[in-house]
Amino acid sequence: MGLYVIYWFYRNWKMEQQRAGRGWPILLTFFCPLSSYLLFDSIRTTLVRHSVPKIDAGLLALSFLALNLAWRLPDPYWIFAMLGFFPPMIAQGSINELNARVAPDAPRNDRYSGANITAIVVGTMLWALVILGLFLPDVAQG
Repeated sequence: MGLYVIYWFYRNWKMEQQRAGRGWPILLTFFCPLSSYLLFDSIRTTLVRHSVPKIDAGLLALSFLALNLAWRLPDPYWIFAMLGFFPPMIAQGSINELNARVAPDAPRNDRYSGANITAIVVGTMLWALVILGLFLPDVAQG
């Protein structure tokens, strides 16, 4: 529940460091709500260079920041903070399209493994418990 976003930012900042020879992936990942524009803009620049439909770096960064600040909202609205994976997911879709164009013969990770299916099932059950807890608080109290 949110750990993948941290992993995604770290891996992409690490690739950016290798590509551009600058940046501190751990520090930039730690401050990812504030540094997300820099990464999204770098991705956008690369997409433009390869004629792949570009992303709106500002909109993705702003929405990522807003979703990360949503945890401060009162019940049940804080749940919107859990949607913080959408902006990186949109950027990843564009990265995948770029990779398909630049390296069409490279192997793709486009199948679900047993671990992926297990994570989806467990995550779905956890989400169901969160939603039940939000909308049925009296049941939990007895």
